[in-house]
Amino acid sequence: MKDTLKDALKDIRYKLANRFYECEEHIRLSLVSRILYELGWDIWNPCEVNAEYKPFPAEDNKKVDIALFQIRSIPTAYIEIKKHGELDNGVSAVEEQLREYCKDNTATFAIITDGEKWRFYYSQTGGKFSDKCFKVLDIKNDDLDELAEAFRLFLSKNSIESGEAKKEAENYLKLNQRQRAIEDSIPLAKKVVLDPPFPRLTEAIVKVVAESGITITEKEAEDYLRQNSPRVRALPTESGRQPEDTGTTESKHTPYRLSAVLQPPDFKNREPVKVFVIDKWYPVRSWREVKEFTYMKILDKIIGANLPKACQVSTDPKYFPRSPKRIGNTNYYYDGNHSSSAIVSHCKRAIEVAGYNPNTQWGYELKP
Repeated sequence: MKDTLKDALKDIRYKLANRFYECEEHIRLSLVSRILYELGWDIWNPCEVNAEYKPFPAEDNKKVDIALFQIRSIPTAYIEIKKHGELDNGVSAVEEQLREYCKDNTATFAIITDGEKWRFYYSQTGGKFSDKCFKVLDIKNDDLDELAEAFRLFLSKNSIESGEAKKEAENYLKLNQRQRAIEDSIPLAKKVVLDPPFPRLTEAIVKVVAESGITITEKEAEDYLRQNSPRVRALPTESGRQPEDTGTTESKHTPYRLSAVLQPPDFKNREPVKVFVIDKWYPVRSWREVKEFTYMKILDKIIGANLPKACQVSTDPKYFPRSPKRIGNTNYYYDGNHSSSAIVSHCKRAIEVAGYNPNTQWGYELKP
């Protein structure tokens, strides 16, 4: 199924980079409203998406740029919008503005954005307003999959109505300083591991966190990932319900079909020369390297995931008694003694569990 939100974010990223949005109204009408529409909000209904909302009806000079409502007269979220680039000068004045709006007519969430940067606040917690910020997104620089996931989790109508957004916001604010630093480092660290010298994810996290002035160990990073994996959260379905847990040891998955472009069907007894993972091709010399390289690119998303044993990863090489193989420079191993058809199946299963489309975001090229 086509991800229209991700497509919209990609188009918005292009327009931001090329200065299409010249004023605050452009951001509100052509950017913020577009994202809200993709997230299931009825932007044509002022009882649900209310522009220039007055949190204090008697005071005409105080208006929220956009207020979202689940129940009429009870605001769910306030969105304060600024001209693109204006948040580069600081957010304290805008935070004070939102604090005033929430003082007597509190919305569960408050959001500050200039179209590119988005700051999410959970209003129903104590302390200074600046300390209520639990998520910061950057449409121009963050990974598109991470952006789509975060927007769906914290701003989609389904996620807010189901209580999932509130639950995740509360969980983040309960983290200590070091845990927050690790959480915030993950999107950038996941980019770092894709480039030479291909460091371990935990190694990349340590480096990114150090740039914020906090020192952690690889063990702390690994423990955090273990406790919070897989990194792709289970999002509400269109009905707002979560899939039922069947109690089986294997995760549900869709039937796999081979794409003639990405996945030539005549791969048996043939050697691979490249593997396609998510959005890039990488050179390989064997089917074992196909599995290793695939797993290396999605490792943080499959640690502890609900997969058959042959598809799992482990820090204990004895977990795979037949042929444990190390994943790059990481401390993790995979089961490497399998046929080409089994490896294709394992990789596609892992890609799906990691949150990607196994038919369009994974494949291989064969030696002529």
